[in-house]
Amino acid sequence: MPTLTFPISPFVGASVHAVITPSPHDESEVRELSVRGIIDTGAAFTSIDNSVVQLLGLEPVEKQLIHGITTGAKPVPGHIYRINVRIYTPDSNEQDYCVRNIMAYGGDLFRMWVDGCQAMFGLDVLEHCLFGYNGVLQTFSMTYGGQG
Repeated sequence: MPTLTFPISPFVGASVHAVITPSPHDESEVRELSVRGIIDTGAAFTSIDNSVVQLLGLEPVEKQLIHGITTGAKPVPGHIYRINVRIYTPDSNEQDYCVRNIMAYGGDLFRMWVDGCQAMFGLDVLEHCLFGYNGVLQTFSMTYGGQG
């Protein structure tokens, strides 16, 4: 079980490097996008910026009412996309943390995008790992337990 360790950023908090691909992934056509994403332990699901949706040419699988930090006080209709996520550390030797076939809300994450992040990874990604926070060293780690 690989363990990935990341520094806590004073401006962004717990952020990771990730590669997002459409799911199911068509191996004959490589469509992937490297992004920086925030880990949000209070979010039930993953959100990706509309720019990610456009750059990957994702097609929505459904439309739902979404309520979250980016939607304001009341739920708004939003598109849901099926994606794969591979979280990695740039200095790791082929160690990564993969979660396949999750549903992600596509929306305007402008505030996060300004801070250099194009995704927010929620509990749908974290439920497959042991997440640890080290306040003394200002780091967090993710030990991937596998996706069932």
